[in-house]
Amino acid sequence: SRDYVLAVSDTANCKTVRDTVRVNVDQNCCNFSISASATQPSCGASNGAISVTASPSGNYSYLWNDGNTAASRTNLPAGTYRVTVTD
Repeated sequence: SRDYVLAVSDTANCKTVRDTVRVNVDQNCCNFSISASATQPSCGASNGAISVTASPSGNYSYLWNDGNTAASRTNLPAGTYRVTVTD
């Protein structure tokens, strides 16, 4: 398991968000890697986005903590989002 620090700030003088993301990888696992990008929503708006990419290309499934199954999310308010990627 590895910790990564994700820091997101915006140009509208909204609060800078800083969080630690823990990535757990099964030791018998993974012939793929994951990258992610996030766009913080404007203050009080639901216009944030998160995109998760698995490589090499293949047939991956995505399951977010709210039940969504897309690799990319849009129109998101501020909050905590978790995704499980399965090959």
